Amino acid sequence: MSLEIGVVFGLILLAILLFTTETFSFEVTALIITGILMVSNILTVQGGLSGLSNEATVTIASMFVVSEGLRQTGVLRGLGSLLEMVGQKGFWFVAITIMVIISISSGFINNTATVAIFIPIVINLSHKSPSKLLIPLSFASIAGGVCTLMGTSTDILVNSIAKERSVRGFSIFDFLPQIQWMSVLGNFYLQLPLLLH
Repeated sequence: MSLEIGVVFGLILLAILLFTTETFSFEVTALIITGILMVSNILTVQGGLSGLSNEATVTIASMFVVSEGLRQTGVLRGLGSLLEMVGQKGFWFVAITIMVIISISSGFINNTATVAIFIPIVINLSHKSPSKLLIPLSFASIAGGVCTLMGTSTDILVNSIAKERSVRGFSIFDFLPQIQWMSVLGNFYLQLPLLLH
C-alpha cells in the first residue's frame, strides 16, 4: 500500500469521526478534509475546487433558494391552512392528501427541501402520532422527486456527469415515463395501511 492510499484511508476515518462527533459543522469538516487532500498533493487545487463550480452543485443550491423563497412568501402557509381544513375530514384523508401534494411538489422542488418545508406543517396536523405522517411524507417526496430531473440531487448529479463525458444530457421529464407508475404504486402501497386503518 502506497503512502497516498494510507493518507486517504486515514482521512476517511478522520472524516467519519468528525461527522459523527460533530466537532465542527459538516461544511467545515468537508473543507478541512478537502484542504488536507490539496495540501498533500493527493488532489490538485483545480480538482479540489471544481465541485464548487459544478453545474450540479449550483443547481442544488439554487433549488434550496427557491424552496426558501416559497416558505418566506407565504405559499406554504396557504398549503398549511388547506391541509388543516382537510384534516377535519379524518386522519386517512389528510394523510393521502399530504402524500399527493408532496409527490407533486417534490418533482419541482428538491425533495430534501420539500420534506424540510413540510415537516412543521405535518407535525402541526398530527400532535398525537407525527410518525404516522412523517414516514409517508418522506417516502412520498422520494417517489415524486425521482420523476423529474430537478426533483432529486441524484438526477442532477447524473445529468452533470453525463454532460462531462460528452453524453447527451437529460431533459426535465425524461425520467417520468419510466418512473411515474412506480411512483404511483409506491404511494398506493404507503396509503394502503391508512385506508385499511
